[in-house]
Amino acid sequence: MRPIRTILMSLATLGTLIAGGAAAEEGPPDAPFQAINDRFNAAVAAGDLEAMLDLYAEDVLWLAPNAPAATGREIARANYGFVFDNNASLSHTLDHVFVSDDRTQAVMIGTFTFSAPTLNIADKGSYLFVLENQNKTWKITADIFNSDQKN
Repeated sequence: MRPIRTILMSLATLGTLIAGGAAAEEGPPDAPFQAINDRFNAAVAAGDLEAMLDLYAEDVLWLAPNAPAATGREIARANYGFVFDNNASLSHTLDHVFVSDDRTQAVMIGTFTFSAPTLNIADKGSYLFVLENQNKTWKITADIFNSDQKN
């Protein structure tokens, strides 16, 4: 399992990318990242847990609101299992993409909507994925999201 330190260094790269320390691409998302967003939305719509998990690195860092940081695909399995078990809907839009010059790391930023009517839950907010190019396949190495709702 990748040490938290390595993942945090990846998150530090995000700051560099956004601050412009490396020439980052911003603007209309390029095709690989729009495809990831489309695969995410299709997997949720189909209730396909394995397709959802395939988007994530084995040692993904999960940073959810009001929860301690957690690592591993099992966290993603539990969270998306909850979505699917409760017939909830979840969708992402992709608003910004930042890619390192060497195309080994990227950041996707967008918005999400979530609804679980049987549980009387509706939410919307922002998400941020840190991705790493692993063997020519982009994998989500950090999943961060926040609600727009006030407590």
